[in-house]
Amino acid sequence: MGKRNTKRFIRPLVINLTALIVFMCTSSVSLFKIYLSPYLASTTTTQYMTDTHDIHVKDTPTQQNNIVDQHIEQHVLQPVSAESEDNEKDDDESFDEEDTNTEEDLGWKAMKKVPRKQQWGLQHTKVLKSITLPLWIDAPTEASEENDRLGNVWLPPRLRIASDIQTLKYGVLFCAIGKDTFAKEQVVPMIRHLHENLGIPDAQGRAELREKGVSSLESDQGFALVTARQFVGGPLKDWVSFFDAIYLTEDLPAYPFDWQNKTSSRAMIKATKVHVMASAPFDTTIMLDLDSFPCTKGFALPLLEAFQNQNSDIGFTNIVDEMDVVTDSRHFLGEHNSAVVVLNMKSIRTRLLMVLYIQAYHRTGEISKSGRQRDQPSLAVAMQSMAEEFIPAEGQPSEIPNDSARQVIDEHKLGFIQHVDFGSSHVCRGRTTGSKNVICGEDSSCLIAHKGKGLYKSKATWGGGENDGEPIKLFGIGFKKTGTTSLDTMFSHLIDKLGGSRPSGKERTRALNDLLIGDGGNSTISSALALAEKHTFFQDAPWCNEPARLYRQLATLHPNARFILTIREPEEWYQSVVNWVQCRPTTKKKGRCGNKKIDRYKSIFGANSTSRDDFVSAYVNHNEAARQYFVEELKQPQRFLEIDLTDTKYNGGVGWAIFCDFAGLSKELCQSGDIPHVNSRYPLAKS
Repeated sequence: MGKRNTKRFIRPLVINLTALIVFMCTSSVSLFKIYLSPYLASTTTTQYMTDTHDIHVKDTPTQQNNIVDQHIEQHVLQPVSAESEDNEKDDDESFDEEDTNTEEDLGWKAMKKVPRKQQWGLQHTKVLKSITLPLWIDAPTEASEENDRLGNVWLPPRLRIASDIQTLKYGVLFCAIGKDTFAKEQVVPMIRHLHENLGIPDAQGRAELREKGVSSLESDQGFALVTARQFVGGPLKDWVSFFDAIYLTEDLPAYPFDWQNKTSSRAMIKATKVHVMASAPFDTTIMLDLDSFPCTKGFALPLLEAFQNQNSDIGFTNIVDEMDVVTDSRHFLGEHNSAVVVLNMKSIRTRLLMVLYIQAYHRTGEISKSGRQRDQPSLAVAMQSMAEEFIPAEGQPSEIPNDSARQVIDEHKLGFIQHVDFGSSHVCRGRTTGSKNVICGEDSSCLIAHKGKGLYKSKATWGGGENDGEPIKLFGIGFKKTGTTSLDTMFSHLIDKLGGSRPSGKERTRALNDLLIGDGGNSTISSALALAEKHTFFQDAPWCNEPARLYRQLATLHPNARFILTIREPEEWYQSVVNWVQCRPTTKKKGRCGNKKIDRYKSIFGANSTSRDDFVSAYVNHNEAARQYFVEELKQPQRFLEIDLTDTKYNGGVGWAIFCDFAGLSKELCQSGDIPHVNSRYPLAKS
């Protein structure tokens, strides 16, 4: 027999013998497992009962693939009671899926719906181990009143407020620090919304109603703000009268530890919010983030009803609705959203919780590899430390990492923390509603809309349409070097008067790159459309991108939006572009001038080449296409404004009048004088 034939004969024989040996070994191991299973069950019961509280037989791949291993899982990992053979029969019947859906199983399944980053992990456990209760004796003198202690434990002092305001049915508390743009784009729209859209009087108006003995939605609520000094004298100066009390961040109560110097500037905004919450002045406080817009004047009543019916210390919103299924302490193995928090500040448990919350917040920065301090994980740690029972996450040690809070609770007979969860139909968030367009409306059950569009109305809304009342959206769709920076300055004026926001330079660049390059070479408009949902005022790229002609999609997606085509004489425009892309000694970043920049402009403009003729042709075609679309195709010329901001005929307030009329801004709120010419540092090249 030749070598080739020998190989053909031997190879299948070897393969078959190998398979037989593997089968025999596997069978032996399986039989060995079965033979030893009663002994294993008797010796490992205690270990598994203490190491874990629930192991899902039906979720293990072993059960799905091997009935023998399934039997072992049932009798070893979850050993049966040795009382009778009937118990073993019951366990055999529990292989049926319907019978294994116990409340405990459903609880673990529900917690797995929480996004992994917001599930309890080893970092949470480390933070819980590290937190300590500050002692009252170590507190600063000004924070050492008797009602700011629980035995030897220090409690955060509450912000002082008039007693008749403190005891109102409820008070809404805001915290606003940061840049002036935040005050203009976030704080002012919120106050304007409460006052103008919901019809809530200012502090004086509410006080007059109470003096007359009127009990109403308006008179039974208070409003307080903790903010920075520069906001009070700057962007918020016209709105301070809305609040019953305004506190400066520098006036926050003193603490037994120096938290300001230990907090990074990046984390200071969240840190201040946590400390403000701990010192809330109202007996029943609703802490709102400034992107959580109440939808109705009586938004708080259903929240308070649920809160008080359960005698709660704190109320907040689940990260996912499935967490509602879990009624034991595993509920706190998932984080909660802290954009809307209701606090019972008369409860000692609440104030003790706030101590733990503060401690956990600062420990997260010390323990985290990134050094980042985070409020929602810290709140989860604080809740877990005051829960009736510590239930570890699956796969984590069962011992209690830190029991100091429970010892204080037992010593003072406080009882464990009580909380209520507000449903997604009341506090509407994009993650829980499944929609990015969270909005207040007559057909919506939302009491509060968090991070959505259409959250506030303005006097400058377009009339005569079913979308009346949506926020202003103005898109500048003129090419670069047609006065887009000047237009942006005009938008700033609108933001000051009406509120709203515009994308940052980084956001616009990212969206433009997606249009020009995309992910893996596949261009996409999704980033630009997402920015259009998020903000209200837009100019320059990517909105002027000619190949994409975004204005066509935007006009359909936002029926109330209007579009401004900034233009200038074509030859002047081209010379301005040439000047702009020339390399100069002051240019700091490579790729910002010369051929690279002109090539990028060619892509934005949709020009065939970088020649003068092709650039000018692309410019003229873009302008004509925009006119044709709004005037002839869409037949909505009222949504389209064409303006040459360089023309002197628009000086002396004429241009502003045209612009404000188009934007729906009243004459009283309109600017006077010449239109700003902001970016004129490079004069036109003379031929």
